[in-house]
Amino acid sequence: MRRLTGYLAVVLIVLSLGTFAQTAPPTKGASSVLTNADVIAMAKAGLDEAVIVAKIRHSPVSFDVSTNGLIELKNSGVPSSIVTVMLERPEGAPANVSSQKELTAPPPPTAQKKTVSLQEVGKIWIKADSEVLRVVIQKRLEEMHGPALASSESEADATFSFATDCGAQTISMWSGANFCTCEGSLTIEAAGKQLWTGLEHERSANAAKASKKLAEQMTENFVRDWLRARAK
Repeated sequence: MRRLTGYLAVVLIVLSLGTFAQTAPPTKGASSVLTNADVIAMAKAGLDEAVIVAKIRHSPVSFDVSTNGLIELKNSGVPSSIVTVMLERPEGAPANVSSQKELTAPPPPTAQKKTVSLQEVGKIWIKADSEVLRVVIQKRLEEMHGPALASSESEADATFSFATDCGAQTISMWSGANFCTCEGSLTIEAAGKQLWTGLEHERSANAAKASKKLAEQMTENFVRDWLRARAK
């Protein structure tokens, strides 16, 4: 009888230890799964939206994003910005942000077409000191049936770069009138290679008018050479 009583005592101790192990609270290192109820509790506690979003992104989650679940979130006062983050990742482990950045390579830069001669230029991208000069150049190109304008620099066969430099006004010793001398430079470049260059000077009492005249004159010079190259 005593032996049976001892066996029963041992069995009761083992069962008690098993029950304790099953009901023991998780350790501090364990990460609990975030649910709708947790998000609602944090929102009602007045936690900042950024804090709640960070908690969602760095925790394992299991959200109810059904229609009823979303209505409950709204009625509970959860901001739409937080609900959007929940919809993006309704369940799963937190993403490894650092690993994702390492695996995602930046897109390769868009290279300009490798144009090697003036006659291959079909589309150009205009670069000028001002929008006014760019419009003047564009108009003259269209009037002379020059190269077409590209919608972006990467689409262009070459770059049309025009710049002006007007010195300070001086007084003419003969007429006593004020005038300035403007220098205009034009470079047609493709893939790091200069296909055409030009340099002109214009003397005028008005620097703006001189710059426009240089833009027109140098555009005409370029288009004439371009047309001759295309005709070969």
